[in-house]
Amino acid sequence: MPKLSARPARVRLPAGRWLALLSAILCLFASVASHATERRYYFDAIDSEQGLAQHTVNAFLQDHAGYVWIATQGGLHQYDGYRYSLYKHDADDPDSLPDSFVTALAQDNRGRLWLGGNTRGLASLDPVSGKIVASAQITDRDAQPRSAISALLFDPARGLWIGTAAGIELMDEAGARRQIFRFPTGEGMATRVHGFALTPDGTLWSATTAGLLHIAPGSEVVSNATANGVAAVRCVLVAADATIYTGSESGLYRIDAQDGSAKRVWPTTDRHPNTAQIHALAQDRQGRLWLAVYGAGLTIYDPADGSTQSLRHDAAMPGSLPDDFTTQLAVDRSGLLWVGGEIGGAATTDPDGAQFRYVMDPAPGRNAMTNMVRAIARATVDRATGSLLEPYHVQIAELSQ
Repeated sequence: MPKLSARPARVRLPAGRWLALLSAILCLFASVASHATERRYYFDAIDSEQGLAQHTVNAFLQDHAGYVWIATQGGLHQYDGYRYSLYKHDADDPDSLPDSFVTALAQDNRGRLWLGGNTRGLASLDPVSGKIVASAQITDRDAQPRSAISALLFDPARGLWIGTAAGIELMDEAGARRQIFRFPTGEGMATRVHGFALTPDGTLWSATTAGLLHIAPGSEVVSNATANGVAAVRCVLVAADATIYTGSESGLYRIDAQDGSAKRVWPTTDRHPNTAQIHALAQDRQGRLWLAVYGAGLTIYDPADGSTQSLRHDAAMPGSLPDDFTTQLAVDRSGLLWVGGEIGGAATTDPDGAQFRYVMDPAPGRNAMTNMVRAIARATVDRATGSLLEPYHVQIAELSQ
């Protein structure tokens, strides 16, 4: 009866030739079957098996100790590298979260975590004890919109910036005072804040439904940041070189902080509506920007040459992007990219790409190539035409009788 050999035949290649061999394999697959699907990045889902209670991710934060915190509609999760610890509202516990629907996260100089809720305002959690140690509830006539927190950012020079359904506020570190910043139009109540970023000089940049706004260091005046009025801004990022980028309903823009001009850098041509809505931005160690394109997965944009890559969810491809409706991105201090979506929960990937790429025929049996590989080949490839020259086979596994 045919059986697999317990010890497949080994092939010994000189050091350094394995990388060339693997590259040649990919070229071979591409030339033989252009319909094949290739996975360049492996996304490691960190979800229900590790204790993620709810899969709609609203915010990421890596604290001073290195733990990653994930805000969801079903509570706050602390990830220790192996499993999640869940914090949520408990009506019988006054020290629990005031709201399990957590929308925003920040950490102050004292190490306290500040949590924004969907309806119950702002609270502070001691990450050591897991208990709520402070809260900043609103009791005035604007309590409802001001208690819907959508963004948080701690500024060492000024305190905690708070984005709400009513606009922008600043709370001192002691939590004694929340100052409201009026918008240029005087209609702050109609403006929702989606995100914040700080430049090295201390200028606050804010992504809002009224466009990109900024507040100068020490100032109490909110100004429009873009002269040509980029509307419906979803996120803002200050890159490593201090360049300001913003994601909007129509794509990625580079902002000139001096004259307020905004240049769209992706997409370079107009697309169908809803295919270039950027909900989050992150920058990896190579300087590339990762764009969470709502409903269209991820796009990687390289500012150096304008090149792009697109990553989409593929249910048939192991380790593909878990969710095309990606809304949250973060790069931790190790360089790992965290991805959160509306459906697929949280996942991580190495921005440098998978060590080994995965090539799969999406419709095995209907084409010449299938997913059962018994041999690989190394060949010389004509770079001009992509054709193979002088292929020879290297057997790496065999069936024995």
